[in-house]
Amino acid sequence: MIEIDWSTYFNKLFPNIGSMYFTEREMKAVNRKLYERNKRLLISEEQNPTCIYDLMARIVHPGIGSMREKAVAIGLLTSIDGAIGKLSELLLGDTFLLSQLKKQLKDLFNDNEAKYVEKIGELFASIHLIESYPSYTLRSLEYKYERINGKISNKGKDADLYFQGTNIENSILIDVVNISLDYKRIENDTGLETILSDRIRSKIQTKGFDDEDVIKYYEKAMIQPFLWVFDWDTILKYKNSLKKTYFSNSLPILLMTQQTDASGSLSYKCISVNEL
Repeated sequence: MIEIDWSTYFNKLFPNIGSMYFTEREMKAVNRKLYERNKRLLISEEQNPTCIYDLMARIVHPGIGSMREKAVAIGLLTSIDGAIGKLSELLLGDTFLLSQLKKQLKDLFNDNEAKYVEKIGELFASIHLIESYPSYTLRSLEYKYERINGKISNKGKDADLYFQGTNIENSILIDVVNISLDYKRIENDTGLETILSDRIRSKIQTKGFDDEDVIKYYEKAMIQPFLWVFDWDTILKYKNSLKKTYFSNSLPILLMTQQTDASGSLSYKCISVNEL
């Protein structure tokens, strides 16, 4: 088994990602998982869902990936690195929040294949939400809010972000839901709206954001949808449906856009559907 020093690569090329990376012992565990995954893929017909280590391998190894795949990897990791740096700044040196951020980003680094995009969605959504509520203070990146016998339970449901105003009655709970759609399977506006509505409503119910206790104790409890559709023309085609798909317990959809500059370099930016 090859022991790859991922930490050195991240620290050199993407220092903000590197600052959040695993310990040496955890990195060895990742290498074992990657070794077993790659060995399995060699003897099967499974497709290879991309993980963050595949992106890094395309950057540092000249024989891995096409020119397009390398450009995507550089653009996405550069954007993630910038987002981690920006969110760290927005947390204003709060050691509790920074420790929560590092804990949350573990799922970005685990050998979790395509699920790593969920942590990217949460990362970019967190920046957008902090900037959207300047009169509130972010208190937690993982907040237990469910009450049992009137008291918050450590075993209860949690929200991705907890903002506090002047008092507890002015506090806001927000949970991010990532929605990945194959743009080739979107047939019409009605079908898209049904899919999105079902996912958002399901998340509202799962989190209990329309429960009496939540309504009683919090000013707002909302779902933030983060949509992954890897085709800009599809986004523009259905922008009206995207704009009107939200409820009293949800916020306007966020999505990731891919941009190309004059030199051909790719970058990624999170925008609200209201910006379309």
